[in-house]
Amino acid sequence: MRRQPSNRSMGTIVRVSTLAAAMALATAACGSDTDSDSPGESDVIKVAVLMPTSGPAGSLGKAQIEGMQLRIDQANREGGVLGKKLEVTVYDDAADPATGVSAFTRAANQDNQRIFMGPVITTVGTAVADYANEAGALLVSPTIRAEAFTEDCKYCYSLSPSEAQWAAGEAAFYLDLGAESIYAVGDMSETARNDVTAMKDYLDGQNATIVGEDYIDTVKTQQYAPFVERVSSASPDLVHTIIASVPPQVAFLREALSSGLAERSMLTMSPGLAEDTVAALNEADVPADGLLGVDFWISATAGNAKNDALRKMFVDEIGNDPTKYGVLGYATADVLLQAISEADSTNPEEVAGALDEIAYDSPFSNDPMQFVNHRFQWDPERFLRLRIEDGKLRIVD
Repeated sequence: MRRQPSNRSMGTIVRVSTLAAAMALATAACGSDTDSDSPGESDVIKVAVLMPTSGPAGSLGKAQIEGMQLRIDQANREGGVLGKKLEVTVYDDAADPATGVSAFTRAANQDNQRIFMGPVITTVGTAVADYANEAGALLVSPTIRAEAFTEDCKYCYSLSPSEAQWAAGEAAFYLDLGAESIYAVGDMSETARNDVTAMKDYLDGQNATIVGEDYIDTVKTQQYAPFVERVSSASPDLVHTIIASVPPQVAFLREALSSGLAERSMLTMSPGLAEDTVAALNEADVPADGLLGVDFWISATAGNAKNDALRKMFVDEIGNDPTKYGVLGYATADVLLQAISEADSTNPEEVAGALDEIAYDSPFSNDPMQFVNHRFQWDPERFLRLRIEDGKLRIVD
């Protein structure tokens, strides 16, 4: 049964040829684009981008669009793909499921879009999945962890580790650190609970266990001391943090650090948020050396030829070092264009078939990555193990 979103306004649609145009127009409503040409029937290949450019997640969307546009512009300078230039349209989903559904249905039904990059927000992705099935559309997300997105949608793919893969990467690190008792502190999201459940499954039969769980309503909570006191009373070897928003995560970690908890237990940052967390802790002048984390790409991974070339490309063409989200956007566009080229088609089914066969030389691994069940296969050893030293993230050997 199709999920029914609440009645919210339709997202903004932006016609772009460069990132600058996308950013300038992202908040301006444009007229309807009713081009009826099917993909492959005109002299351009139409690619839609469905992600937030406004609202609380707008910066997340814009960072990924920056990387996507960089790769698209490169391809167009080289003559495009299949002998055709690429035409990108950005649809703002505002990180809201109902707005995302409205934006997707307009893109698919009025603009005849069938190839999408995005979404990046789990709730938007799962809301859109049924509509994508009806439209026969292909969606390639940089960041969605939820397995329901790739399982329930015929042509939905994600570069991101699943919730279970994240948990396996974290748990493997904790086991190697010698942690036998782990206390989980999360927000109220389904993602946090799924992470802890998956970690329990991974640890089953291992020499470690989850000794306590706490889930914080980060919207209402102002005082984190009671949560830190409960954690401290359990005397765990390690505190596993899974709070998706940086400000409340920093508030919890700040309280934990000031209480002396870090002297008795290893503290971790939320998976995937290491660079953002370090920046926020440094800005707040909170000493945080010793905090641990897991991620699959940080700027410090530059140092091999592939990532040095990637960094130089961003600096030369955009003027700044790449963030993880910019790299994710670039990789999403890169693997999609590779699939279109190998399929020799823009038909979603044929492009999906090419994605299933791709061995992608990604920025995230020295070894080629492949889609398994519509998702990049992330084994525990692919994740970076991190520690804050002298206020900077270091990779733990």
